[in-house]
Formats: sequence, C-alpha cells, structure tokens
Amino acid sequence: MTTATATNKVLLAQLFEAINRADFARLDPHPGFYETRQYVPPMHQLFADWQTTHMQQIAEGDLVFSYATVAMTHRGPFAGVAPTGKRITVEVLSLDEVRDGVVVQHNSASTWADVLRQLGVPAFQPWPARVPGTLSHGVDVPAARRQANKAAALELLDALSRGAFGADVVAAGPGELSDRFVELRCAFPDLSLTPLVQIAEGDLVATRAELRGTHLGALYGLPATGRNLRWEFFALMRVVAGVVVAQQSSPDWNDALAQLGLLAL
Repeated sequence: MTTATATNKVLLAQLFEAINRADFARLDPHPGFYETRQYVPPMHQLFADWQTTHMQQIAEGDLVFSYATVAMTHRGPFAGVAPTGKRITVEVLSLDEVRDGVVVQHNSASTWADVLRQLGVPAFQPWPARVPGTLSHGVDVPAARRQANKAAALELLDALSRGAFGADVVAAGPGELSDRFVELRCAFPDLSLTPLVQIAEGDLVATRAELRGTHLGALYGLPATGRNLRWEFFALMRVVAGVVVAQQSSPDWNDALAQLGLLAL
C-alpha cells in the first residue's frame, strides 16, 4: 500500500465520521458527495446518535472501497413506522474515487431493507437478517495473483447471476451469496450482471456491478410488479487459490426499492 492510498483511506474514514456528526460542510469540497449532501441531512432528524464502525477498507490507485456499519437510534417516523427508540444497524459498502485529496466520485449501497426488517415492518420480516463482519485476509499477494483474483470473483458473480447454481459453483463461493442470488433469480428471471469497477488489495477483491432485471416474481414475499429495474451491486470478497472463501455484499436496495415504489430516502 502506498502513502497516497493510505492517505485516501484516512480521508474517507474522516468524511464518514463527519456524516455521523452531521458536519455536512466537511463534504462541500468533495463533489462526489453531492447526492449524500442532499439526502442524508434529513435522515438525522429520523435517526440519532450515529456511530460508524469502520470494518474494512481496500484501495488501488485512486479508488477506495470501504465497508462499514452505522448504528443509530430511531427517533422519527420512517417508512410508516412511528419512532421506536430502537438501536438499529445499517451496513454501507462504497467505492470512491479520490484525486489530489478530493473525492470526485462516490457510489454506495446500504442495507436499508434490513433496517425495515429490524423495525418490524411486516413486509420485510421474510428478508434474511444481515450478519456484518470483517474478512480475514492476506497482505503479500503478487500483482499477477491479484488480477487472477479479480477474474475469480467475476467468474463467480457471473455464474450466480446466470443461475448456474451447480454444486461446483456453490462450492466455489459462500453459500449465503448463492442463496441471495437464488432469490434474485426467482424475482428477476432475466437477471443480468455487468461489472463496472474492480480493485484488489492483498487477497481481497472489491467489485461494483450493475444488475438489470424485470420484476416478475415475488421478492422475499413482495409481489411482482412487472417493472424493469437497473440497480447496483457491491461486493468485497476474499479469494484464496482461485476460490472465493468469504464475502460481504449487497445490492443497492435503496435504489431498487425506490424503483418499486416501496422506499424513498
């Protein structure tokens, strides 16, 4: 890891802490956070006492992938739910581009569908509970192997998005991820996945991809709408000897649920 990539990691962690404090002026010099600057301030009226746990970061060149959890207390009406006082946790997976100390692009997914489950919204009780956690990882990995690891991560995601759920594929990746793609394929039979960006550090690979599909089947009990969706998917994977052995990932359910008319942040 270079000095520049280390500095970029620190910068992103500092900006996330500023969001916790509602210090949004700290984001103003960073055009990549424009949308965050618009929709996050009202969330501080609904959820209080934000606390981020920085789970994992990797970087390559100007790009930084961050995986974090944010704990907060439900203080205002949200998605039809009156204040509960519950302490909830949302996971955030983000990919940022930093140039000369400025965040010029910020893309992320966060697990607000799981927040609705935690708040007891009936329609979201069938959704699987999230289990945050860091991935163990190796540090000293040659460049050629890092490239091979990227290919292995893409190969698994491509197979799962196509519905290749054979024993060999399931054995090559964490079962939870396979289960999630089974559900996605049931809800979106024409599901496709297009990789957008990948970075690698050590034996960890981060992938940002685009999902497309038509909502023709039930999604964890949510009835089909027939709508065509485009939304993003973020994953952090550990690859050992060409095999994905651990992962943390999530589609951008904020965007998908908004397109389905079920959630607006």
